[in-house]
Amino acid sequence: MMTVTRGLGGRALLLLFAGAMAMGMDECDVSDLPNGGGGGGPGAACDIWDADDCGEGSKCIVDDVHQSQPRCRSVVDNPDQVGDPCSTLGANDGDTCDVGGMCLDGVCVEMCSGTPGNPTCNSGGTDGTCYIYDSGTPLCTETCDPLINGSCAGGMKCGPTTGLPAFEFVCMLDESGNSGVQGDSCTLQTQCAQGFACVTALSLDFGFCEGNANQCCTPMCELSAGNGPCPGNLQCTTAFADSPPPGLEDVGICVL
Repeated sequence: MMTVTRGLGGRALLLLFAGAMAMGMDECDVSDLPNGGGGGGPGAACDIWDADDCGEGSKCIVDDVHQSQPRCRSVVDNPDQVGDPCSTLGANDGDTCDVGGMCLDGVCVEMCSGTPGNPTCNSGGTDGTCYIYDSGTPLCTETCDPLINGSCAGGMKCGPTTGLPAFEFVCMLDESGNSGVQGDSCTLQTQCAQGFACVTALSLDFGFCEGNANQCCTPMCELSAGNGPCPGNLQCTTAFADSPPPGLEDVGICVL
């Protein structure tokens, strides 16, 4: 069953065009439109949900998952397929993955097709979950257990699809680096390390977030272990807004 989820602060791609006459312009360049006008060459703006928008020999892609404006990039000769090792080619040059794939942490990941409201994943390499990053970038992934280290492939982490309480946990890019642990500031779930989640400071002890940040990383916990793993006055509370998925009934988050 296909599931579509959005990252913290996620937004669907918005297609907005004001007429040239209304803007006092004599003419406009279709490459400046959000969907590039269709069939644009390398560098033109495009619709990331339309695999054919860039024409033969090109693909619509972002240079990183947080870039909000996708662009047409040339497809290399003998491109890598979904699941294959890959390389990025530098800023504004795309990657070595074929049409429908994006190089994420050295591996070609399938991009969701369909529409934002009805996405599909066709490679068979995931469990059919489409995770839409904060920029609107849609990538196929799979659900996971945040309490198990290694439940996601290298370079990925298991995080909530939204702010907490969550609806599900999926494998997403790990951008925590040397931070992303207890009290470290964050704005995206990808910035907290495995075993931590980004939550609002209002749900934590005063002063828990370093530098009085509005959001920071707090530990995940096992409900069966009680409040012991949680620091200060925080309590281990269910991480789900609704009934937890099978196998994740013990997943909690340390909050007030």
